[in-house]
Amino acid sequence: MVFPLAGMVRAQSADQSPGDDPNQGWRADFRAATDDEAQVELLRSLEQSDDSTSVLRAGYLAVAHLLVSAQRRNVWAKWRSFSRWTSRLDALIEQHPNQPELRFLRVTVQSNAPRFLGYADALEEDCGAVSRALEAGIWTDDPEHEAFIDRITNEIEACRPQN
Repeated sequence: MVFPLAGMVRAQSADQSPGDDPNQGWRADFRAATDDEAQVELLRSLEQSDDSTSVLRAGYLAVAHLLVSAQRRNVWAKWRSFSRWTSRLDALIEQHPNQPELRFLRVTVQSNAPRFLGYADALEEDCGAVSRALEAGIWTDDPEHEAFIDRITNEIEACRPQN
């Protein structure tokens, strides 16, 4: 599994909008982490974070584990890790369905997961949630991240507006 969207966002509570987070640096890291070494470092940073109660930290941690697990050579280890961390991401979204950044994270996973894994069932729903969040200006306080999310979702066929 290849994730060209590697990276992290520092944790924030479920009540905060992305701009309220004083640790937005992980978003930039998420956008920039396109190689194995950077992905491993992001995982380490998340694991060492003091904010263990943050919903977004948990979501980015799940995606970081998925990014790093994609580097594994053992197919069974990859599969176990994929199953474990996608389940955690799904559970977070089930608990916090109105958290658009979690939905965006799952969009990046679903759109990059091999089809035979069958992990794209919520792609259109998640794309819709992210699109509505973009329209509502959820990320306007972080224009670079907003542009990144907009660009990535526009590259994904399931996320493009239907005419």
